[in-house]
Amino acid sequence: MAVFDDIEKFGEAPAVIDAEGRTVSYIGLTELADKLCAHLPPRSIAVLKTSNSVGSIAAYVGCLRRGIVPILLPNGIKPEGLAEICAAYQPNSLFSPADETSSKQETIAGYKCVSLNTAATQIHDNLALLISTSGSTGSKTMVRLSAQNIACNANQIIEYLGIAQSDRVITTMPMSYSYGLSLINTHLLSGAAIVATDEPLMSPKFWSLLKEQKVTTFGGVPFIYEMLKKLRFNKMDLPSLRYLTQAGGKLSTDLSEYFMAACHQKSIDFT
Repeated sequence: MAVFDDIEKFGEAPAVIDAEGRTVSYIGLTELADKLCAHLPPRSIAVLKTSNSVGSIAAYVGCLRRGIVPILLPNGIKPEGLAEICAAYQPNSLFSPADETSSKQETIAGYKCVSLNTAATQIHDNLALLISTSGSTGSKTMVRLSAQNIACNANQIIEYLGIAQSDRVITTMPMSYSYGLSLINTHLLSGAAIVATDEPLMSPKFWSLLKEQKVTTFGGVPFIYEMLKKLRFNKMDLPSLRYLTQAGGKLSTDLSEYFMAACHQKSIDFT
């Protein structure tokens, strides 16, 4: 069974909400996903230059539904880093955000896919995903994950956090980073919604979107929580927020105590 092979069961429930507030349902997302990957051979390798957007999430979902192995990279990867990774893994195709030279025919949800015309690569039967160990832009070292790895990890988190279909998570990290991707996986497999934006945490647009879309879930690494403290999280009015999650390193004692107190005051769970 492929990851995401039955998420259309969530029907017209919102799957992804973009930075402009436009909503794509689960049926709409799977249609985009399947269309993006329909012409690609199953059990091939595809590089995906990711962004926190409908098109990027659709391309990722489409690859896993079709059995294509995506290599997730940040959109800002340098050309020499991309060339090195392509030389090492011999991908068959490349997904990237469309630019002004792209035609409407080759663009789906702001993304396009081009063939790299490489020879077929032998792929292990269980391999479903390749993701950088550090999220760095030029590393050839990748973690190999099976569909079972992805589903089991996501389902354990869903059960532990009690993620429900009514939840909404906002993207705070690149989806090419394992923790950022985990937030996407867990919410898609729960039938919950992803508010997808590349706006930085310090941008007023980020907080306007969070409030407008009634986000319930926020996740981050210690650096994000340092920024959040500077923004005076304890003074923010965020009535929809249900819980915060933290990974990617241990919080300092000061930060931990600050967020424990602030979340207790706001009746927000802090994990």
